[in-house]
Amino acid sequence: AAALKVLPFPQLGKDKLLRVRVYNTISSVIPGLLCISIAFFEPQRNPTVVIVLYTLASSFLGFAGGGFFSAIRYRSGAYSVFVVANVHAVCLISHFFVALLNSLIARNEEYNEWSALFITEGVMLILCNLLFCIFVRTEKAEWSIEGYE
Repeated sequence: AAALKVLPFPQLGKDKLLRVRVYNTISSVIPGLLCISIAFFEPQRNPTVVIVLYTLASSFLGFAGGGFFSAIRYRSGAYSVFVVANVHAVCLISHFFVALLNSLIARNEEYNEWSALFITEGVMLILCNLLFCIFVRTEKAEWSIEGYE
């Protein structure tokens, strides 16, 4: 939080809820928009642009540590290691579904199929961030408070 005080947005250092929303938005919406923009470039004509856009999209996903992973830590308190392990298990399973989605959409591995895949991925990232911002809470969950039965 001390590093956030140098930012031009002093509220980020004080408000945990705002902070996780901002970081999650950076980690989801920017990659989503970059994925959608990749769909409009032909890799044969603009290979460097596509590589740079995809690299940027992947890099911005790193802000998730300040987004939903921080929200998990705030909500679950002492149980955060257990909850994060379960979230990682779900993420692992979702990677199998992403591979399935790739094979269903891009069956012939033609460019127009891949553009549909990038648009789908971008829209899903943006929609998931919207849901996260609506439902996220940073106060401790009832079950994580000492003395809960």
